[in-house]
Amino acid sequence: SSDVCSSDLAPVARQTAGSGLAAGAVLQGLAEELQRRWNPNCEVEGGRDVVVRVTFQLGVGGQVVGDVQSQIQGARTPVSQAGAERAVRAVYAAAPFRGLPREFYGDRVAVNFNAREACAR
Repeated sequence: SSDVCSSDLAPVARQTAGSGLAAGAVLQGLAEELQRRWNPNCEVEGGRDVVVRVTFQLGVGGQVVGDVQSQIQGARTPVSQAGAERAVRAVYAAAPFRGLPREFYGDRVAVNFNAREACAR
């Protein structure tokens, strides 16, 4: 949905150019941390093709508020469903997200998990 994409960019858009770059780096670091915690099943057929987008809301102090939503990109198979569940667990395992600028509190964050990249590590 396009509203997820636009809210994904809202924290950066609200900032001046200088701090917007810093905000982008913060979000990139958060996404990299989640990718490290995600454990896709690279060994099964179709495991490397899993792409999942998760969205969640950040509360004060960097905790997750409400549920983490996952959306499988492409075919919904047992392998992609397992990958989506693992992506959601990665978000909960990484929370609370420390060191985030206060302006992120209350924002929805979207992160893409790509098994092809994760399995190449």
